[in-house]
Amino acid sequence: LNIAPGDFFETELTLPGKIEEQTAIGALFAKLDSLIALHQRERLSTR
Repeated sequence: LNIAPGDFFETELTLPGKIEEQTAIGALFAKLDSLIALHQRERLSTR
């Protein structure tokens, strides 16, 4: 993926303002990561 510097620096980012929201988003991604790892282990063990 190539992004021109002008496009990169013109991109607006929206970030969660409250620490509680940031924490909830982090927890969601941690749970998703765990589920992905679990499914990968299950897939490898059935081969």
